[in-house]
Amino acid sequence: MALVQEEVGAPSPARAPYKGDWATSGKFTPRTALPLPPPPPHVEKPQAVPAATETPGAASLDTKLSAVKAYRRALGLCYKCGEKWSKGHKCSQQVQLHLVQELWDLLPDDADQALAPTTPTDAEQAFLAISLSAVTRTPAPRTVRFSGSIQGHPINILLDSGSSSSFLGAAVAARLQDVAVQATPCTVRIAGGGSLHSPSTLLRVPWSIGQYSFTSDLRVLPLAAFDMIVGMDWLESFSPMHVHWKHKWLSIPYEGHSVILQGELADSPTELLFQVCTVDHQSDASVTDRLPVEVQALLEQFNDLFQ
Repeated sequence: MALVQEEVGAPSPARAPYKGDWATSGKFTPRTALPLPPPPPHVEKPQAVPAATETPGAASLDTKLSAVKAYRRALGLCYKCGEKWSKGHKCSQQVQLHLVQELWDLLPDDADQALAPTTPTDAEQAFLAISLSAVTRTPAPRTVRFSGSIQGHPINILLDSGSSSSFLGAAVAARLQDVAVQATPCTVRIAGGGSLHSPSTLLRVPWSIGQYSFTSDLRVLPLAAFDMIVGMDWLESFSPMHVHWKHKWLSIPYEGHSVILQGELADSPTELLFQVCTVDHQSDASVTDRLPVEVQALLEQFNDLFQ
């Protein structure tokens, strides 16, 4: 139905002039690549029979809509409004109402239940999502980690472009005071499968990264890997911004000028080996002669590297 209404509202495309006198011919010959199906005998409205594999829903409605168009074209009628077609024909302003009513007649009796509007909770379930990296602490390319604070409590923050909203861990939320709470339970989908239950939203919560302070609505979520997830809702509010995902910093507009938030860089190797030797620079003896045999063998093996 939405596609039909778009067609009605759109300007008609320019057509090449047809040969012959359409007004006096009395016969309409549609110009199509394939022959049109004949009208069903003794049937005022087309009865589309869905295929065996077709399920009721959008595919069935699309089939019926195609049948309406083909039936009207075969009878020389305008497929939009159902009136007699002729050169220069224009549909009346009431075409949407007629076609919408006819499409409702084609729908099954239980269609009103299937097409009933969803509740706000269902809508939130469909659009709230959190990335797998935010839940499991798995490194991801478009994420930046920060050290911040909320009401004086130090927190680990993950800026995550793969999460739809900003979330706060339930353990941290329980320590906050004087915060407005809105009970809006919903289910948050995890990318890759699974879900988490969010019981409420904390409104206008102040938090900070370094010397820069922000205020956000945060959904409470049982987080284990991070204390807070900053998602696309916050990123969009500070757009346009410049982000360097490799060097883990972003430049955002802040109180009339641009500031840079530097995130935590990649962790250094956890295991390093150093050996310090005392060397007499007056001595002609080789330094490597005083090293263990294993180290000397390593230096000889990669001699070109240690030049």
